[in-house]
Amino acid sequence: MITSQTQSQCSATRSPGERPASNDRPPADHATVSSRAGPGASADPSQTNGRDVTLRQYFDTRPVILSFVYFRCPMLCPQVVQGLARSLAGLTFKAGRQYTLLTVSFDPGDRPSDAAEKKKIALAELGQPDAGDAWHFLTGDDASIAALTNAVGFVYRWDPASRQFFHAAGIMLLTPEGTLSRYFYGIQFSSVDLRLGLVEASHHRVGSVADTVLLYCSHYDALMGKYDWVATRLLSLAGILTIAILGTLLTILARSEPTHPRTP
Repeated sequence: MITSQTQSQCSATRSPGERPASNDRPPADHATVSSRAGPGASADPSQTNGRDVTLRQYFDTRPVILSFVYFRCPMLCPQVVQGLARSLAGLTFKAGRQYTLLTVSFDPGDRPSDAAEKKKIALAELGQPDAGDAWHFLTGDDASIAALTNAVGFVYRWDPASRQFFHAAGIMLLTPEGTLSRYFYGIQFSSVDLRLGLVEASHHRVGSVADTVLLYCSHYDALMGKYDWVATRLLSLAGILTIAILGTLLTILARSEPTHPRTP
């Protein structure tokens, strides 16, 4: 089951020689995030929060930002969470108002106390002290973790030699219905890309007219996990604006042209 950081029951810790479950099929150097964004990729397996409540409890009218880490990771995972928090801190959108966050550990050995510690750090980085009810740090058992990671295409692998997980770095945006919408890769995320992704994932329930214009002039590159400007659409928009400006100027000039009385 998936448990929140408030759950008192802890998962069993690993013994020195024990290999935790992995959901991977490829070898360790092929840890990936498989792009499964689309109407058929619904991330709603039967996970619980210690009270037999599915992950659906975190989905309402707002898009969800989903990230996978393990809370005792010494290197990459803290950078993913930190990069996400810093990018979101640069937005006017606020957690709990325009979006919800789920950070799920894929290590069944992580405990709710580990989640609580990381959540405290992340909220401080985000700079939104009232966002505690909007950013959820979750732990779970092997079956629940595998069901969720498989549903969204997140692949990870335990490496016995280094005693660490091999995994990809990135975040995912889900619609309020639980469908994958966008992937962003790496440990640093463009605030502009995040904003546009949230606008799209929300079905334009959040954002402004300016966001709609920006989305018209951009294209999401699924391979790179970012938005690129579309030159033809930029030129088209520039042409429309030019015509509008010229039309406005001509109208003003026509109205301001002095009239001369006719001579008898």
